[in-house]
Amino acid sequence: MSRRGKPLLRHGAYSYYQKKKTGFTQVMSRRGKPLLRHGAYSYYQKKKTGLKTSWVCSTHHPKGCKGAIVTVESEIIRLNENHNH
Repeated sequence: MSRRGKPLLRHGAYSYYQKKKTGFTQVMSRRGKPLLRHGAYSYYQKKKTGLKTSWVCSTHHPKGCKGAIVTVESEIIRLNENHNH
């Protein structure tokens, strides 16, 4: 628990708190890669470091979309819902 009473996720020397209590679904793409579905958008796995995974918008990231999710052990710790499409 944090000093303010929020639940924390601890990994080694790092502590993370859950940014928003929103659900997502993990599915497989047509090519067998993991995808996250959150609301009307899907995200592909961009980078994985230990338990921390970065996901970016699967349809418009190459076109500059800033939509992204960061998860630690299946918990959302950062969520950017600012899509440009």
